[in-house]
Amino acid sequence: MAETIYATKDINKAIRAQMKKGATTRIEGLTGQDNIAVGLSSDSKITILGDSGDFFGALNNGATLLLKGNSGRFLGDTMLSGKIVVNGNVDDGPGANMFSGEIIIKGNAGSKVGAGMKGGAIIIDGDVGDELGMNLFNGDIIVTGNVGKNVGKSMLGGSIFINGEIGGLGENARSQKPDKKDKLKLTNYLTEQNILGEFKFKKVTSANEIPLQSIKSSFGLALKKGNVRRKKVENSEKA
Repeated sequence: MAETIYATKDINKAIRAQMKKGATTRIEGLTGQDNIAVGLSSDSKITILGDSGDFFGALNNGATLLLKGNSGRFLGDTMLSGKIVVNGNVDDGPGANMFSGEIIIKGNAGSKVGAGMKGGAIIIDGDVGDELGMNLFNGDIIVTGNVGKNVGKSMLGGSIFINGEIGGLGENARSQKPDKKDKLKLTNYLTEQNILGEFKFKKVTSANEIPLQSIKSSFGLALKKGNVRRKKVENSEKA
């Protein structure tokens, strides 16, 4: 018997229908579809089984998403708030341009993790590719495994914590030891996600940081645009 392949629109309609009932949602049948659970704006908890395509949980604004499977590119792109947990591997660009919330990946991730990130936290219990934290403005990125080249390339703020080997630092990035405040923050993050072990993190920061207030002012318009994009997605799903 042939396997049933569900369309992106059908999966997203099923998710929103369950959200309206106020129930904890569980969806099966994901086989690589793009744009799943995009633009959700409630505090619902959603569990999805299978492998997603690109842009899973993009523009998330409050939902808690658990993906039991692998994800394609740009997981949680331009995320505004909420939480995304992936029990699997993720392709390039998770957390790109995110403003707030948490992304937890219990597996490996590709390149350009947290590119252009402006707030929130990304925690990866695995290895990561090149250009981790490229153009990072604010927020925390934590990696328990090894990372590739050009870590923190062109970063202007935020912090990157790496437990494993570093393939090389990018332009405008520097490495230093975490202080007591950093160690407490790392302990809290990892304990909350039940990520246990003996860790010796290195901290990567910008060699030339800009004031956080300047970052917030510069990207206030971008945040408004993110909300507009989310509304457009919601309206298209209703159509």
